[in-house]
Amino acid sequence: MISIRRVEEKDIDKLVSLLAKAFEDDPFYQWTFLDQSRLPNYFHTTLQQAIPNDLAMTTDNCFGVSIWSPKHRPPKMDVSIKPSIEKSSPLTVAMLQLENHRPQERHLHLRILATDPMARRQGIGRLLATTPPPSLQDRTLPIYLEATTPDSVAFYKKIGFSSISEIEIPEGPKLWGMQFN
Repeated sequence: MISIRRVEEKDIDKLVSLLAKAFEDDPFYQWTFLDQSRLPNYFHTTLQQAIPNDLAMTTDNCFGVSIWSPKHRPPKMDVSIKPSIEKSSPLTVAMLQLENHRPQERHLHLRILATDPMARRQGIGRLLATTPPPSLQDRTLPIYLEATTPDSVAFYKKIGFSSISEIEIPEGPKLWGMQFN
């Protein structure tokens, strides 16, 4: 049986490696990070920000990871990376565009989900995508995410998410807003 737990500091290196591998050919991450060598740093910072708030979950063997953010408490950008992001960067453009498409009602936001390719089709992704961390106050709220590929849309539909919007980012990739009630 698969069990999930909070991500701990000792898990960061293994999970950064998993995330970098999982998203190395993802159109959204390729577009937002033209310099792919910065992607591991982004995932490292994202995990470091999520851990103190108990917003990152993994399996006992670190074969999957989910990073969450409640709608009413968006993630804060780490001060150390602010100088490297200009207003016109693809990441900034994407974040602003995505925020405009997210549901206005309260919801839980599944920011990132990844499973090790060798551990797929074992229920890890389903469990991580549909089990918010205990730190989120109202776990009965709908779960919202942005799917970045047609394959991920198919996966999320298979586990019970429904597509609620198509998101066109100017000069960027297409994404799909999806929700699980």
